[in-house]
Amino acid sequence: MKPTPTDDRPALPRHDRVVAVVGAAIFVSGRCLVARRTPGGSSGGRWEFPGGKVELGESPEQALCREIQEELGTFIRVEEWVGRGVSEPDDRFIVLDVYRCALVGPKIKMPGPAHDAILWATSGDLNSLNWALADVPIVPRVAALLSNSETVVSKDRGRD
Repeated sequence: MKPTPTDDRPALPRHDRVVAVVGAAIFVSGRCLVARRTPGGSSGGRWEFPGGKVELGESPEQALCREIQEELGTFIRVEEWVGRGVSEPDDRFIVLDVYRCALVGPKIKMPGPAHDAILWATSGDLNSLNWALADVPIVPRVAALLSNSETVVSKDRGRD
């Protein structure tokens, strides 16, 4: 039996100030989708892996699929847990779990009010962006996965 994506994920700390958030590292053709937060809000002007809060009664995977459908108008398949980042804005802890995802729905629409830009980033692009604090520890892991993906895409293109 194949493990579910949450099997590798550490348990969330139990505390009333903990906010569980999920993000999608959506890989397509050797690139990863990232989104820039709209200026003026939380982490305004910084880049992140798109996603959002896990609602009561949702699994992280359900929340991620719902958030991507709401924010980007498309569907994803959650494949594997990539990593966790934590930030402490104000008086709460944001615990972000990022998952590698595949795009399975229609073309992505422009982001909603939470984001003002999206980018299909290479591994080099990821390292040069100004990231939201919770995303920072996950970027090197996604960049490494993306580097491996870019190599496979390059080899596949050589067969044409």
